[in-house]
Amino acid sequence: SGYRPPARFRERFAEPYDGPIDGTTEQIIRIERGEMKINDRDLQHLAGLYDAEIASGDAQFGRLLQHLRAGGLLEKSVIVLLADHGEEFHDHGGLFHGLTLYREMIHVPLITRVPRATTGARLSRVVQIIDVGPTVLELVGIRDPRNHQGRSFARLLAGEADPEQTGRAYSELLEDPIVDAQLHPKQHVAAVTTERWTYLAGRGG
Repeated sequence: SGYRPPARFRERFAEPYDGPIDGTTEQIIRIERGEMKINDRDLQHLAGLYDAEIASGDAQFGRLLQHLRAGGLLEKSVIVLLADHGEEFHDHGGLFHGLTLYREMIHVPLITRVPRATTGARLSRVVQIIDVGPTVLELVGIRDPRNHQGRSFARLLAGEADPEQTGRAYSELLEDPIVDAQLHPKQHVAAVTTERWTYLAGRGG
């Protein structure tokens, strides 16, 4: 879908621009493949469109919270907001996502709100997206019979130490024939991330 935010968000986050960038996926792929050259002004506009998309999504999430509050359900609900991946804007020379496992791709927002929580806290402990499912099930008191790869971080949310949370996150880039046919070959195949380091494994080791 590219970066095509509603006008009211585009006007707020993307400065006036009369260049060729329209934010479509097709155009972004052309840029990534080297078929279309862009300058710093074009890149700034593209990033502004992306920010506007995030703001648009944030507004829709706010509508959901309002609906839950109006129905008396907010204080009974576990709320989780997260992203599946980040995006690159020439941080390491590329655009889009799905080709590398640098931090701008894999360090994503994860915000959790649990019923009866009285204060908020920012945790530095590294967890994984696959940990979210087991965490939500534990928070709502459901015993999951399946053997999840992920591990609940509910104890961390409660401010407790959790030896089962190793502080490491594992990431992979899987083969996707459709995407791979349109973009450059993937630079990385796997990564291990800690609070301080990221180890990247490229093609061929």
